[in-house]
Amino acid sequence: MIRRPPRSTLSSSSAASDVYKRQTYSLPFKRLADADEEIKRIDDQIEEARKGGNPNPALINGLTKQKAVAEKGRRDVQSSYELDDRILKEKNRCEHLKKEQEAKMNAKANIQKQREDLKECFADAKTLNPKFDAVRKELKDINAALDKIQAERKSRVVVK
Repeated sequence: MIRRPPRSTLSSSSAASDVYKRQTYSLPFKRLADADEEIKRIDDQIEEARKGGNPNPALINGLTKQKAVAEKGRRDVQSSYELDDRILKEKNRCEHLKKEQEAKMNAKANIQKQREDLKECFADAKTLNPKFDAVRKELKDINAALDKIQAERKSRVVVK
């Protein structure tokens, strides 16, 4: 049962009020099955009290109040379970979002690395292109010289 401060300590900042604020509420049952068993036990007692030839109204009234308390406890446990489920779902959603964010960050990093690699390739191509042009020119010159030599050989062969 949760204790309440006396009416003389209406101030929310009083020391007596703080004592009551620090109290924690604990559920009367740990599991729904325990609550269901308690409600069934009280129902059986009420039924037993009514079966007798002379039912005791005070006993039945007391048992009915106990049942109401047990049913409230069951609702509290049910609410606690539902809250735990919502918390778990939210936690899972947050983990999923975190993984998605990490995947996006990894994809961004990969794209950035690919861009850097392409920039390096283009830079290499720019430095190599003049070299290739020089090699192509040399090859043309060599091919021209070879053609000239072959033409001279043909003309010598024809002259002999």
